[in-house]
Amino acid sequence: MTWLLVFFILFSVLVFPVFSESDSDYLFTWNLGYIGIGLNYPRTDVLFNEGIFSFLHVGLEHKPTNIGIDFSPFMIFDWTHGADMDFFTAAAQTYIFNLKTYWNIFDFEFFYLGPFASVNYMNLDDKFYWDNAVFSLGVHFGFKFPFEIFSYNIANGEIGYRNINGTGKFHLSAKIDLLALFVIYILSTPDKTDNPYYY
Repeated sequence: MTWLLVFFILFSVLVFPVFSESDSDYLFTWNLGYIGIGLNYPRTDVLFNEGIFSFLHVGLEHKPTNIGIDFSPFMIFDWTHGADMDFFTAAAQTYIFNLKTYWNIFDFEFFYLGPFASVNYMNLDDKFYWDNAVFSLGVHFGFKFPFEIFSYNIANGEIGYRNINGTGKFHLSAKIDLLALFVIYILSTPDKTDNPYYY
């Protein structure tokens, strides 16, 4: 995890001057990570169902143009067979270079929509597989929570084309932030202390 600490130290040093002024043209975007599901068509092989897990997203967005980048140092894809419709049965693939660029044509206070392109590279298993990569292109949308020069991404959906290690697919996915999921769980859990039958 030392390389992860070094990355965030370097990232902080590079972006600190950008956010030193409250009227900066740049927005710092981040979230704790995503958990989600996806579908890839046609459903003819092991790349149909998709489980998605990522940890820590950081990025920069140019506010006047709504063009931005997003980076995550840890993302897992778990692709399974289309016949059994069962998640988490195939070997997961972990990528440690995950970069996404986007242009939010519609950018409201809590919602965004626009084209994106992303790459997931440096597949790490028992060794690095340099010839494995996931390329995605399409339209993304989602919900965010803005606060001055920061923006916390709550949920994200994508639709478009995905190339998984050389195999092209039509792609659809939905992801929710881990912290947002935890808050939803807490708010939806009944307070058992108010129940007179709870011991």
